[in-house]
Amino acid sequence: MNIVAVMAHPDYLGQCISGTAAAHTRRGDNVYVVAVSPGELGIATVLYPDRPRAECVAIKTQELVEAAKVLDVTKTRVLDFPDSELVNSPELRLAIAGILREFKADILLTHWVNDAHPDLRATGQAALDACLMAALAHIPLSHPAHFVPRAFAFALNTALDFVPDVFVDITETVQLKREAMTRYPTVVAEMKELFANGQERSWSEWLLAPNMFWGQQSGVLYAEVFKEMKPPGLPRRAVQALPFH
Repeated sequence: MNIVAVMAHPDYLGQCISGTAAAHTRRGDNVYVVAVSPGELGIATVLYPDRPRAECVAIKTQELVEAAKVLDVTKTRVLDFPDSELVNSPELRLAIAGILREFKADILLTHWVNDAHPDLRATGQAALDACLMAALAHIPLSHPAHFVPRAFAFALNTALDFVPDVFVDITETVQLKREAMTRYPTVVAEMKELFANGQERSWSEWLLAPNMFWGQQSGVLYAEVFKEMKPPGLPRRAVQALPFH
C-alpha cells in the first residue's frame, strides 16, 4: 500500500500522523511525506530573525528528513511554495497531482479543509482537488494518470467542525512519535517561546494530550484520528480491505 501525506509544513508529520506512519511502515507499507512549503517563517520570526530565508528553509527541510528516519518513512519531499502564502492555485494542485501519480497513492492523508490557519486550509483543499487532476489522463504530467481511491483528513487545534470517524491505535508506536518530535528542535523552541514564555515545559505532554484524549474515546491508550473524505469528481472504487485496523 502506498500512503501519501500532503501537508502544509514539515512539522505536521511529527505532530499529527507520526504514530500512524510508523504503524504502516512497520507492516511494510510505503509512506511518502510531502510538505508543500518549508514552513520557514515561524522560526525566522521567533528564533532566527537575522538569518536568510534559504538557511531557515534548509533547517526545516533537514528536520523533516531526520524525523522521517525515525519513522522509517519511504521518502520525503519539501516543495518551495512560500510559507503563509499558500492558496489553492492551479500550480499547487498540479504539483500535488504529479506527486500522487508518481507515488501511485492508494491513500491520501492531508489537512482538514475547514481550518482557521490559511496554509492548512489551502493545502487540504488543493490536495483533494489534485486527486481529480491526477486521474485525468488528458492533463500532461510526468507520470501516467492515477486514481486515488481513499482520502483521510487529520487536524490540529486550529481546525473547525472536525469530527473524526477513523481512530488509529498508536499505543505501540507512541514512543516513536516522541522520538520523531525530538528531531524538530526548532519546533520545540518555537512553541516554548510562543506558548510557555520561554520556560521549560514537557514537550511530550503537550504533544500527546490529544492522542490520550482520542485514545480514551476509542478504548486504547493513544490514538491518532482522521476524517474520511471523498476525492472529488470520480466514483469510489472497491478495495480489498479497510486501510486502517
